[in-house]
Parts: sequence; C-alpha cells; structure tokens
Amino acid sequence: MKSPSRPTKKTPAVTYSGDKHNNPFPEPHNAAVSKRALPQPQSTKKRSQTSSSALRHARQDLNAPVRLASRILHRPYIEVAGDSLAATIARPIGILFGGIFALIGFIIALIIASRYGYEFNYLFPVAGYFIGYILGCLVEFALSLLKPKS
Repeated sequence: MKSPSRPTKKTPAVTYSGDKHNNPFPEPHNAAVSKRALPQPQSTKKRSQTSSSALRHARQDLNAPVRLASRILHRPYIEVAGDSLAATIARPIGILFGGIFALIGFIIALIIASRYGYEFNYLFPVAGYFIGYILGCLVEFALSLLKPKS
C-alpha cells in the first residue's frame, strides 16, 4: 500500500545581490522597489493653506464668540507675536513663582496691617509678584544650566 503523497509548499526563493563589500546581510534584488524617496518638506504656501483649512474645519464646531476670538487670535501677525513672547518673556515658571510670591506677600502684608494697625499697602503683592517672577526666571535659568544637553 502506497502512502498518499502530501503536497509540498514551495517557498519563493529570494535571490540576493552579490556580496560586494563583505556585507553579511546583502540586499535582495527587489530592494530598489522598497526604497522610496523621502517626502519633501512642504512649501510655505502649502503649509499655510493646510493650516487655514484645518482652522476652518475646527471653527465649524465652535459657538459664535469663540469663533470670533479664534479668528482674531490666529492671525499670522498675532501668532508670531505670541510665539515670540512665549519663547522670551512669558516664562511659565516665572509666572507661577510670581503668583505664589504675590499671594504670600498679600497674606503677610494683610496680617501685619491688621495686627499692628498699619494701613494696607497694595504695593506689597505687586512687588511680590515681580520679585517672584524674577526669582522664577533665575531658577529656570539655573535648572537649564544644570540639565545635561542632549
């Protein structure tokens, strides 16, 4: 009795290019097909059209006052001014430290004024904010010096 023969699976043979530079992993002949050109960066005009289209699409879901604010805030000259200010002056840690120092200055000045009978001076919280802002910026600068650069 003969045993039934099983069909054998044939695996496709991959042929490799010659080993020109003693490469242990030569590329297959069809590797040129898989290498595609990298996408080129978009032009400024195309990028602005894409962003304005995305903004238009996002504004459709907003109510009227928010849509108006979005139109005003996303003007190119306002965005440039906001981005430059965010990168230089409006430091988040400085604002946080300024707020904390203003709160502490307000509480201390209020306690001293009420306990000892002095007139409350509104300059203390304002001065506390500016002192805290400067200290926060200095702390951020010191942390950036200590952080290893990658």
